[in-house]
Amino acid sequence: MGVGDPQNINAMIEHAFLPKETYFGWRSPFLFTAGDESFMALNKSNILYDSSLSFYEKSWPYPMLKTEKTRSCLIKPCPPVRTTFFGGSLSVWTGIDARSKEGGNSVYLNTCAKRCPSQRLEITFNYFGGSCCEAV
Repeated sequence: MGVGDPQNINAMIEHAFLPKETYFGWRSPFLFTAGDESFMALNKSNILYDSSLSFYEKSWPYPMLKTEKTRSCLIKPCPPVRTTFFGGSLSVWTGIDARSKEGGNSVYLNTCAKRCPSQRLEITFNYFGGSCCEAV
């Protein structure tokens, strides 16, 4: 039984007090995917969105549809050309950690080199209005 099975979806709606029209998505741990296996498992479990893929271009969560679109992903393996991704309606927040020695992107708010005061962290988390990282 997968995450997207009707029984599990109903349990999440009931126990997490989610609205019935909630759309379910997936984010792979540490943003590592397993290529075809990941996408086949997500489709089989009726997961609607995947936000695990990091791209050089600005990106959105991708609905798991069956149209072809080629992308150059940051973390290999990249999805095959036959996998369909279509732009979604929710933004994936990415920051540039300009204060770290190495610089670069930060996909987790708590990985920025400069630590936020707890009040600012809460405001940032709730409203995405800014962060210790500079938003891209």
